Amino acid sequence: MIREFKTNEHTYKFVCKSYGTRTGFNHHAEMYKDSYPYSIIENTCHYINRTWECREFDTVINGCVDELKRKREAKLKETFKYENNIKRMTTKTKLQFEEIVKNDDEIKELNELKSVIRGY
Repeated sequence: MIREFKTNEHTYKFVCKSYGTRTGFNHHAEMYKDSYPYSIIENTCHYINRTWECREFDTVINGCVDELKRKREAKLKETFKYENNIKRMTTKTKLQFEEIVKNDDEIKELNELKSVIRGY
């Protein structure tokens, strides 16, 4: 199954599949951005019994977006700490970092994608 979502700037395509395992079944999703030929991230969710989702593959699609967001925040944090020669984050530096995350274009795009997925 292919699900496509459009934000203001980009088109995201999720190629989803389901397959059985010895103990249940898996949902797997690969995320593609615009016309980039390789997946930018993948996510798999294992289910042991029958599970109800509002929309099929909802968990793995949101998992892809959440993982990208976590990776972006980790990269921003690493860069922030390196540029400011910080070993540990204090309350003041945490506030500065939160402001950077809030203003980051890629994080804004992923938040917009999450809202588009929720409204689908």
